[in-house]
Amino acid sequence: IHIFSPGGGVCRKDPKYGFWTLFSPCGGRRTRLTFQDELQTVKADKASTPELVDIKITDYCPFGCEMCYQGSTLEGQHASHDFLDTMIRSFVRMGVFEVAIGGGEPTLHPGFLDLLGSFRRSGIVPNFTTRNLAWLKSPKKVRSVLEHAGSWAFSTENPDDVDRLAAALAEAEYNRLPDVQYILGVGNLQQLRAMLAKCKEHKFKLTLLGSKTTHRGKSYVWGQPQGWINEIVECSKTQGIGIDTAIASRYQKELKEAKVPSWCYTIEEGKFSMYVDAVAKKMGPSSYCEETDMVDIVGSGPWNSPTESMIEAFQRF
Repeated sequence: IHIFSPGGGVCRKDPKYGFWTLFSPCGGRRTRLTFQDELQTVKADKASTPELVDIKITDYCPFGCEMCYQGSTLEGQHASHDFLDTMIRSFVRMGVFEVAIGGGEPTLHPGFLDLLGSFRRSGIVPNFTTRNLAWLKSPKKVRSVLEHAGSWAFSTENPDDVDRLAAALAEAEYNRLPDVQYILGVGNLQQLRAMLAKCKEHKFKLTLLGSKTTHRGKSYVWGQPQGWINEIVECSKTQGIGIDTAIASRYQKELKEAKVPSWCYTIEEGKFSMYVDAVAKKMGPSSYCEETDMVDIVGSGPWNSPTESMIEAFQRF
């Protein structure tokens, strides 16, 4: 059951588990609830279909980051237009609220702008993560992102890149602030403090990502800056800060000791979201799960839809 409000919000009742999810397309906020007479029968700890899909649209990337958990390179391939169209139709049937588009470098997929529009016209909010700032020099691309994208994030390990981001946004007259993503473990506490300071200066929300040990991430020497939780708890009083599931899962004890409310984060992948590698045509509970946890996506086109098999696989995550 989907109910659309005049302000653009969406309310969905889970057909299997019975709880309701309220979704705000503007900010991406999701709230799950049950009514008083359902409290004893309804559990909201797993959805029957994903609310969000993390979708990889390309394995091509020119940046060569040594910690890349996707292992993307200049030889990486793009997902096909036809398969992406098939995924959009399946996501609509599953009642997906939003997608997180990634890669590789998603802005370099030749159909990136068309894909943003296709998702938006299908009622799904497209978000994306990038290391690329060159697209901000194209007025056409800027207009398309402003028109179709929900939000986007700039990924970097260098605090000075935050200045570059702010300058590029100002030059493009782009007034919708993105988030900044920083991988905890690529630097020491001093570098984290510098990143926090730069984001506060330019009014960007900072999202901390946990280290992933797949592909090139396996051989990367990860650090562990001591005292980082106390640092972000203090900074969160005056600026926006988030953490991903990998961090929340790995540091549950420390988060509890720092008195961070458990409702602020989730520790399990694959419960309300899933990952689709549209290049390899596989799906899994997360973008950094083991290869053995990935499932082939079988079926394409209107007469051989993969939707039902995808739902079945998601329910096993």
